[in-house]
Amino acid sequence: MSSFQKIRLLLILLYAVFFLGLWTYDETPIPSRVTLMTEETPALLSANNLWLAMLGCYAPEGTRQVEVGKQQLEATQKAIEKKDLDAFRKAALIRRPTFEYERELPITLFEKETLISYVTAHADQAKAFLQKNEKLLQGYKALRAFDRYEEPLKISYFSPTPDFSLLRSGQKSFFMELAMIAAAGNMTDALAGLKEDTGFWRFVLRNAETLFPRMTAIGCLRMDFKFAAELADHPPISPTGQQYLDDILMPLEGNELLSPKVVRGQIGRILAGLALESNFWPKPLLVDGFFFKPEATLNREFLKQQKYIDLAELSSRDFAQAVTDDINISKINPPLDASFLYNPVGEILTRLSPGNYFPVYIQHGLNLEGVRRMAKLKIMATTEKISPKEMSQFLKTHATDLGNPYTEEAMSWDQDKGKIFFQAPLNTKFKSQYF
Repeated sequence: MSSFQKIRLLLILLYAVFFLGLWTYDETPIPSRVTLMTEETPALLSANNLWLAMLGCYAPEGTRQVEVGKQQLEATQKAIEKKDLDAFRKAALIRRPTFEYERELPITLFEKETLISYVTAHADQAKAFLQKNEKLLQGYKALRAFDRYEEPLKISYFSPTPDFSLLRSGQKSFFMELAMIAAAGNMTDALAGLKEDTGFWRFVLRNAETLFPRMTAIGCLRMDFKFAAELADHPPISPTGQQYLDDILMPLEGNELLSPKVVRGQIGRILAGLALESNFWPKPLLVDGFFFKPEATLNREFLKQQKYIDLAELSSRDFAQAVTDDINISKINPPLDASFLYNPVGEILTRLSPGNYFPVYIQHGLNLEGVRRMAKLKIMATTEKISPKEMSQFLKTHATDLGNPYTEEAMSWDQDKGKIFFQAPLNTKFKSQYF
């Protein structure tokens, strides 16, 4: 064998070893990422699981919400296991209720006309609205009987999703019922009902594991706080009613205020989704071997997202400082590095995956404490008969306990709008929060 032939054979062997190594190579899983993806989750299919009942909130009369939700989740899980895309689509779609209902109230809440004044002036229309929404309201109230909350994180965004808009409509119908109770002179009973609603959504807020349920709870609690201020604007309030108001407007604490559990759950959901995608969309053999590395892809996604777990653990003041100091807080994709050479498909997938919304949604949760404080201030100002000209000084007096949650300075007063407000740190359309 000539020297040239030996060199050619050596090159062939080297290339063979190189391509075999490229075919078989993948990164070692990051331990903390593995922990996040394999954390034990209690049994989802418990008869007391509120999430299942929320999933089955469209259940027809005579059937239990939790059983309907359980059937839908099991059908979805089976479709994923069988890699049956058509069955999955049928199982995972949001189901609409078979009963009729009015989605919106006949007036816009918290604008010029209060709900109590509406039901007083339009009693027949209010009764007709509640009669049409009777089944919706019954289903909404029935959700309060559940004392556990578990989400199916392991099947990620392939999970069916509860119809949260239906729950929001249920809450509005409940407000109409409470307004009629209050208008009939039973303000204490109305406040007792609102306290129960607030307790329900605080339970969801504390236990939510992903963004959609948490954001729904935040939105519903904002409505609870605003409706509390509206009810308090119709004295007299009995001592018992005042205690209910105090309970409704208790400060947010722990998982009610901070959201690391939700951010961890959402990141785990994204990672699980990337791992499951090959069930329905398998890649060609060459792509899987040479251009896509599963572990490297999951590692990259985890490293991209993990800073938001730390961000979600910060207090309001520390969060404001963090997002002010880091102008790139929402720019999460790091520069390309050597991993692109052996995992180009994975790099593209992770750059397309969501995640930069985390700071905005973390701020929504922190804003809720500010809304609670403004509701408290509004009720106190009404009780103490503070005039618009006196509001700025009144707000300064309560800066320590009821100030801007991000600065602990006094809330601001907009004389033209006649509203209390504060500024959130991130420059979004929700930067200014008014009450």
